[in-house]
Amino acid sequence: MKISQLILRASMVLALGSMLALGLLATGTVRAAGRVARSDANNAFVRVVHAAPFDEHVDVFVNNGAQPLLTGFTFSNVSDYLPVAAGTVSIQVVPTGQAKSKAVISQSIRAQAGTFYTVAIIGDSNTQPGLVVFTDGTSVPADKSVLRVYNLSSDAGPISVSSGGKTVITRLAFKSASDYMTFSPNQSIFTVTVPNSRNVTLDAAFEPNMVSSVFALGLTTIVDSIGFKLVRNPTVAVPTALPTTGFAPPSSYGAESPSGSLYVLVGLAALALLGGTRFAFARRRTRFAPMRESASYSRVFRER
Repeated sequence: MKISQLILRASMVLALGSMLALGLLATGTVRAAGRVARSDANNAFVRVVHAAPFDEHVDVFVNNGAQPLLTGFTFSNVSDYLPVAAGTVSIQVVPTGQAKSKAVISQSIRAQAGTFYTVAIIGDSNTQPGLVVFTDGTSVPADKSVLRVYNLSSDAGPISVSSGGKTVITRLAFKSASDYMTFSPNQSIFTVTVPNSRNVTLDAAFEPNMVSSVFALGLTTIVDSIGFKLVRNPTVAVPTALPTTGFAPPSSYGAESPSGSLYVLVGLAALALLGGTRFAFARRRTRFAPMRESASYSRVFRER
């Protein structure tokens, strides 16, 4: 057998082994992801918004845990959606560094498995400290954007939102959230009207296939770090084909990768190619064998 044939055959065997190994590995990864996804079915997902101007740094505990879920959480910050066990969820909000017995808010909420929630921390000189809970959930039509506005400013009064001279959200009261509004990404300039105060322009890069939550926070009578502001928090929306229960939190098992079956198919294709190559070599040897024998007889005849 020629060296070139040996090299080709060895390469084919190596490719086959590699593809099949990758296929088994990828299949194992998919199964592991499935287990994680099923365990998430027992969780609710909670996003926390710090909207209490006078409690600037807090720790947030869930279900009396020994360690806080959020540490040094500051005013106007918005957390990611975090998984918590579904059912009755107790939440304690404590000034940073103090014991849970010093909680300024201790409140329970009811969380349903697979559902996404926004929990807003409120409280200032005009408002009793507490939690306001919103149920989140929508999908986004392809290549569109979705906007939802939450009014968490205690002294702003009912706010309105307009776009292109048309009012799209009317008189949204304190501790309320608007419906979800679908629009084209290029329709990105909105005007927020605050009664007895200035109008605020909301002009941001609204990405397609994203949900933008806009939180109205702070006090209109103060112009500093706790003054009135709009905080935008974009999240990836659930694809239209999936149940519209909320927005997927960042997760390693959600990343797409080639499936194990793809690698197995490639491996089988390599096997078929190897078999075909061997068959071609066999036919070639069979085809040229009589010619080699004829040449051998002719040489012997001439020598005689």
